[in-house]
Amino acid sequence: MTLMLSSCIDQATPDATPAPHAAPAKPARSGATPIPQDSFQRDSQSIVGISYPAGLERHPGLAHVLVNYAHAQRAALANALALNPDPPLPYELTLRFTTAADSPRLYAVRADGELYTGAASRPRKAAFIWLSASNRLLKPDELIVDPAGWVVVQRFIHESKVTAGATVGGTLPPLVPLLDSAGRISAVDVLLNEGGVLVPASLLRPYAAPEYAGWFVSDTAEAGAAVGTH
Repeated sequence: MTLMLSSCIDQATPDATPAPHAAPAKPARSGATPIPQDSFQRDSQSIVGISYPAGLERHPGLAHVLVNYAHAQRAALANALALNPDPPLPYELTLRFTTAADSPRLYAVRADGELYTGAASRPRKAAFIWLSASNRLLKPDELIVDPAGWVVVQRFIHESKVTAGATVGGTLPPLVPLLDSAGRISAVDVLLNEGGVLVPASLLRPYAAPEYAGWFVSDTAEAGAAVGTH
């Protein structure tokens, strides 16, 4: 399988199509980024439910990224309704952001979404790794810079029992780091449409960028309990 080292993090920008039933934004102080709020809207056309993790006030830049991602998902729903404005059953969008890792070094959020537009319900997963010190997203190919590391990831995907959605458009699926009690990366969670695969950090450490290699657990036995599917 050809590996593409483009970002596994879905950073979709909002579509120009107006988002349906968007709640009015609360006014913010000049220069401040509003902290996103959970929302739920329902009418005869659609049902939309979006929830955000607590603590985003510490990372306003990431909050802005997550809101943009949510707007893009709303736009996908709006586009489907534009093609069929009177569906027999309401179309549905659910999107749940949850904290996957929280340390002074990094803060990671995963997004689990599902979009129903009549024919079938389609899972949508994404991951966002935020570097607190530099106030920016970290792309997976910045974290694992050696292509051999992605071979390891692909091997774990294809050797696992979870194969559905192993790739998305030929690219690797979203992934998030999991931390131990000391704040080190103990495993990388590869998000698939049906479950996920945990790759031990010790196996990926040799392929990490030099500035991040020390963030990974180095002992295979130490991280072995994290290996597998879930």
